[in-house]
Amino acid sequence: MIKLKDSFFSFDDLPPVAISEPIDPSKFKFLQDPRDIGGVLVQTKPVERGAACSICDTKKLVLEIFYFEGSKIRKFVRCTNCNKYLFELVRRHR
Repeated sequence: MIKLKDSFFSFDDLPPVAISEPIDPSKFKFLQDPRDIGGVLVQTKPVERGAACSICDTKKLVLEIFYFEGSKIRKFVRCTNCNKYLFELVRRHR
C-alpha cells in the first residue's frame, strides 16, 4: 500500500488570483514587418480554414509570401483587421 504525505491533501494555500486588469496589447511583441528586414512581397492568399486572429478575433487572415536575398522564401500570416503579423510558417526538417 502506498502512503501519501500528510501535506498532499492540504488545501490551506489560497488559490491563485485571477488577473482583473485588461491586458494592454501595446506590451506584446509582434513580428516585425518582413519589408523592414529586406523582404519583397511576392504573393498574397486569403486563409480560408476558419482560423481567427488571436488579437482581435476576426477571421480575416492572409498568407503573405516574401522573397529574401539569397533565394530564400518565407511565409507569414497577417491579420487584415489589426494589420499585425501573427506568425511565420516554418517548414519542418525531416
